[in-house]
Amino acid sequence: MQFPAELIDHPDEATLAIQQTSKIDPNLNNVPEIIAAARHSAPVREILAGVLTPRHPSQLYEAFLEGILLFTLLIFIRFEVQKTGRRDDRMFLPSLILSCASSESFLESRCTVTGPFTRGQFLSLFMFALGVAFLWNARRKYLAERSTGTLMRPALPLPDQ
Repeated sequence: MQFPAELIDHPDEATLAIQQTSKIDPNLNNVPEIIAAARHSAPVREILAGVLTPRHPSQLYEAFLEGILLFTLLIFIRFEVQKTGRRDDRMFLPSLILSCASSESFLESRCTVTGPFTRGQFLSLFMFALGVAFLWNARRKYLAERSTGTLMRPALPLPDQ
């Protein structure tokens, strides 16, 4: 996808767009007029397609990963908990962080990069480590209760007969 409003933040591309669009219409001599003309003029859109760099629709990726996919995972975990009696809701934090970090790779980076990670991915590492620590602690407690025979499972409702 290309966004004509990016011309405001990129002066080199704006100058090139003004030069090329003024050949079609001499009145297109500034960025706001080009942006307005791009909405209804196919030749202006064609010129901007050659000037602007396409970007990923990262907000759609975030909506899918952090919304639909994470919701589906949590619903699946919820139904598994009801069937087995285990408490696996600690999967939320690591799952959220993985979806955020993966969708972050499609964002146009406006900040410094820390090693192979963007700043958002780097800061997410700490929350991911916290989520893994929750999972590890729950697993450790589960194994300790199982080995001593004091495994506490919540009572499941009996089906109606």
